[in-house]
Amino acid sequence: MKIALIGGGAIGTWLSERLDPKPEIVRRGEKLPAADVVVEAAGHEALTHYGAAALDQGSDLVVVSIGALAHQELWDSLRAAARRSKIILPAGAVVG
Repeated sequence: MKIALIGGGAIGTWLSERLDPKPEIVRRGEKLPAADVVVEAAGHEALTHYGAAALDQGSDLVVVSIGALAHQELWDSLRAAARRSKIILPAGAVVG
């Protein structure tokens, strides 16, 4: 399984140290690699920029910045892009 992790901050670093296999880190402005799973841990702007692209390429998307989904347009765009992939919303806070 190939994992891409969007974000290299506190949460992204914490996750990266614990995921196996180790994820490919995606930083702001970088191209999203092909992956089985994309984990967004970089905030609302990153979810807006990368979320639909991840789903469009067939990657399942784990959304850490759940609050971004309060924006109906973003949620609608993600749902529309999730034709052959899943949006995964983890429960609870992530310690970081």
